[in-house]
Amino acid sequence: MHPLALAIMGSGVGIVTVSGEDVEATASFPQNAIAIIRFNQNGTVDKVVNGVSEQVDAATDWIIPNSKAPGNYQIRYTNHSGTPLTSAPGNEDEWVALSDGDAAYRLVQALGGSAAASFTIEIRRGGSGSAIASGSYSLSATVS
Repeated sequence: MHPLALAIMGSGVGIVTVSGEDVEATASFPQNAIAIIRFNQNGTVDKVVNGVSEQVDAATDWIIPNSKAPGNYQIRYTNHSGTPLTSAPGNEDEWVALSDGDAAYRLVQALGGSAAASFTIEIRRGGSGSAIASGSYSLSATVS
């Protein structure tokens, strides 16, 4: 491991990463298609498709080591385009403490048709300052 990474990990802060992910959900009518990206209080990131959760990749958890989570970190989404999200922790451009609970960004398509949204996730340390990590995410949900 890189000496700087070891120094950061040893400092009690951890390494924050936001890798980006595409989550696609499909369903047949009359079921809903549900796509979620979730940043968990335990430091992991899950994609959830129609209720089935899967960890994105342990190598790209939002904080490494996970023992540093949730710490004093905040998350927000910005640059939203496409269909409005069905639910999100807070409003667009609003920082939310990860210690308040898992941060799940959800898109649901009911009836027929499709919905798609893309946005940037940012994480910062403390209650002020700029993001220390960011990544692009997209959610799509289609009902046929």
